[in-house]
Amino acid sequence: MEIYNYGINYIELDDENVISNLMQEIQTPPFGYEKKMIIIKNSGIFKKETKKKVSGLKELKEKLEKYLKENSAEIKKGLVLIFIEDNVEKLNITKLVESIGGCICKFEFQKPAQLEKRLLAITSFYKVNVENGAIKELIEISGTSLQELVNEIRKQIEFAGEGRYNY
Repeated sequence: MEIYNYGINYIELDDENVISNLMQEIQTPPFGYEKKMIIIKNSGIFKKETKKKVSGLKELKEKLEKYLKENSAEIKKGLVLIFIEDNVEKLNITKLVESIGGCICKFEFQKPAQLEKRLLAITSFYKVNVENGAIKELIEISGTSLQELVNEIRKQIEFAGEGRYNY
């Protein structure tokens, strides 16, 4: 994977480049704005050691833990760290992130029935009636990505609903 730099103050790191770039990005102060946002995906930092050893992960955890302890005030002032992880275990670093104002949330995939209920709520809000089974069919065709489904529903609302969007 590659590092996605959408601007000097918005950085996105994927699982493969976290080890080589995370500390460097955290230590670089924001430029021209008050805050810098770093999104870290699937780093493995919040997991106990696994069978699959990732080279440098243990050292990164130690460096990150030390840096967070020593620089918590500066981090709170100028940095927004967002960790998106598949699995989070209660470790020292997890508690440390929470202690400096970080929030660790568990994201779960929604089941098709939950997606259907959500989409029906959206359509009813815009006074669009949906035939029985149409939402299920939409989920079967479009998949379970909520963003994709909402985009498809918005198209239908724009076509048939009262609450039209103004772009």
